[in-house]
Amino acid sequence: MESIRQNPIYENIEDFPNRINREVNEVARKIENHKFLFIGNARPDFVQESILDITNKRNQKRLKNLLKSYNDNEEENTINIYEESKNIAINDLDKLIDMLSSEADKQEVNQLKLNFEEFHDKEKELEEDLKDTIFEYKIINIYLIIKETSNYKSSRDNCPNKEIKLLYHGAPPDSIAKILKDNFNCFSDVRLIGQGSYFTDNLDYVWFYTGNRKRERFFHIPKVNQTFSFIASEIYYDKTKEYFEYNVDNRNNIVERNGIRRDKVDGTSKILTREEINNNKGFIANEFLISYQNQILPLYVITLKRCKYLIVWRDYNFDLNNPNNYNNEQFKKMVEFNEKIRKFSAREVDSKVYYVKSSEEGLQLIKKKRYNKIILMTNGNNNAKEYITDARKIIGANCIALVSSFQPANHLKWIKDFKNTLISNREDFHERFIKSVILFDLEELKDLKEDIEEYYGTKYKIKLKFQDFDSDILKYPHYKNEGKFTDIIVE
Repeated sequence: MESIRQNPIYENIEDFPNRINREVNEVARKIENHKFLFIGNARPDFVQESILDITNKRNQKRLKNLLKSYNDNEEENTINIYEESKNIAINDLDKLIDMLSSEADKQEVNQLKLNFEEFHDKEKELEEDLKDTIFEYKIINIYLIIKETSNYKSSRDNCPNKEIKLLYHGAPPDSIAKILKDNFNCFSDVRLIGQGSYFTDNLDYVWFYTGNRKRERFFHIPKVNQTFSFIASEIYYDKTKEYFEYNVDNRNNIVERNGIRRDKVDGTSKILTREEINNNKGFIANEFLISYQNQILPLYVITLKRCKYLIVWRDYNFDLNNPNNYNNEQFKKMVEFNEKIRKFSAREVDSKVYYVKSSEEGLQLIKKKRYNKIILMTNGNNNAKEYITDARKIIGANCIALVSSFQPANHLKWIKDFKNTLISNREDFHERFIKSVILFDLEELKDLKEDIEEYYGTKYKIKLKFQDFDSDILKYPHYKNEGKFTDIIVE
């Protein structure tokens, strides 16, 4: 996060902490560690350089250039939405408002609070949508959109039978600032199925619309390290006015107020009929049409990058929702250990760790993500051998796997005779394993295998020898880094 403060292209609010009570400076510092887009009169006075007040045309151009720059800068520091955004708790902002003496300052911070409330409400949805993608993506940048929300909230709260969703709107970088400034008050004729703004809940599909006007990204899967930016918005509608069209016969119609139109599209962005949906075994996404801008609340602009690897870590014991676990010292030790490995994976090798609590959950995720390269990790109990075997069948090869266990002696017997499998309860072994797989370093994997044999053989006073690695160890037959979405098979 330090680079944000050091880089002059980001907003400067250094004066703000000096104008308030010393006791709440910590909250103010949390605020200034975020990137904001201010729209209209929602820009607080304490922002001394309003370079990201996108009601200014110069700043619209600047935002466009910033978003485009991510394509050329693979070293851009990550802002992790799930961690950094939680640095600001709503009760922190309430405390800050109570302690301020100036009504103007109170109003400014209250506007931030309103936007952060909406932001936090949608975090889990974004997290689930990222988990549900076919290709693996990493968040490399997030701008929080700070704008007046009273009109939207009034319309939403007065809507009967309302449904609320987090939806995504893809656009080229040079269009995003204008769309936000006008709050989607620009009807699109691209799809020709009706007037309004188009959204999706599919983060693979939103990629289609983030290229230039020539649509060079249509239908082609994103390559590893390619980036794209889009707008994430909260959308509300009346559930009794949700229309499933399945055709383009009413293409110039306007969806009624508080309504929404939903279509199913394939890997060529074609709207599918009911029969085509039932017969389609390939890529399908939802596309939504909304004709009234008061149903749309932009929350943030996100930039994603396609990644090559992900880690699927199965552990039946890793249940953060069970309060009884937090009185268990072994569980605490496991959580601490897993968190260190997760941070290492994100920091050093650009990979996300997905924790799954059952074989069924793990296999379902692997099936969904099989077009990426998947690193298998699992606890030693709960039929781990069968789980690894089933996972490898989906992946299509006997790829390397790691058994993570705090009681390795219980599993050495079956692991030493099980193909392309290692075991560890040491942080350094885990890190070397992950790094060598991602760097495609077979020699380092062989060295690691020998070090593990020596360490546990000495520790348990046994002669330990794992099976030699075979040619499948780093193979991922389904992995795709080029091609079209029409090549995708969804089972």
